[in-house]
Amino acid sequence: YRRFSSSFSGHENLYQISAGPKFYLTTDSTRPFVNGGAGAFVDDTGTVRFGLHLGGGLQFQASPKVALEGEYQFHNVFVEGANFRFSTVQGGVRFRF
Repeated sequence: YRRFSSSFSGHENLYQISAGPKFYLTTDSTRPFVNGGAGAFVDDTGTVRFGLHLGGGLQFQASPKVALEGEYQFHNVFVEGANFRFSTVQGGVRFRF
């Protein structure tokens, strides 16, 4: 889910449903990775558009069950006339059960 500010309507919402591979570049406790994929992006009107994402990040294994992760992703949504492009930066904690 993404929320954008818009000069026309105040706010626009975009819902993303996508899938793709994630490749870790090392097996150390600090693991850089790259990922990408394809999926559907749905706006407030219910219009569904095809899009791609590509990114990478770093995961730090703090313990056998807990990892810290930071990630950057570039998104490209195919729309008529011109593509809609945006970037996201995410951080979080991953728990392994």
